[in-house]
Amino acid sequence: MDSYAAALEGSRSAVVGSHTLRLPDGMDACRSGDCLGGMVTADAMLEYARPYGAVMALCNGGGIRAALPAGDISRGHLLAMLPFGNTLVLRDYSGEQLRQALEHGAGQEGAKGPRLLQAAGLRYVIDGSRPAGQRIVKAEVIDAQGKAVLLDPNMRYGVILPDYMARGGDGYAMLGGGQPLPSPEPLDVDIVEAYIRNHSPLPMPITGRITRTGLH
Repeated sequence: MDSYAAALEGSRSAVVGSHTLRLPDGMDACRSGDCLGGMVTADAMLEYARPYGAVMALCNGGGIRAALPAGDISRGHLLAMLPFGNTLVLRDYSGEQLRQALEHGAGQEGAKGPRLLQAAGLRYVIDGSRPAGQRIVKAEVIDAQGKAVLLDPNMRYGVILPDYMARGGDGYAMLGGGQPLPSPEPLDVDIVEAYIRNHSPLPMPITGRITRTGLH
């Protein structure tokens, strides 16, 4: 047991990268708007999945369980941030299914909570003063060159997301109806670790993915 514990601790303490960014982060931040952990996770997912046909990445804010600390980032920090060992899958959705997912994410009190969607390749505006189900006033798909186009309810989009959500978890029944697209199915923490290793020290992510208007 001592030998196993020592090996585990060695793995957890291995440094995978660093950052010096000052952005909101942690459980509360990721359930209310843009947060560093959510943006880095979604960016890592999308960079990995673009070659397989993904144009956006989604993950629920409640899946981010700790902040990404400034300074050196260890494997243990990533396991604390993403502790559930989610497999990432690629699915094809209509714009209407994605709009419903965004509404579901903003449907709780104050348009905040663990269902709120962290995203890459997508930005959206929430009006918290409107009734649940009518709070998404604008949603845009952002391509690899940064060009924004309104989400089209009739178009199909390749999305990488945790298998938990693709199975309809957290009330995301509309995401349970996606069509599978061929791709590997890696663990979220492995993809984020590879991304941080490749981009360390982490650059400032593109913010403004979740914008709030009306009542907050």
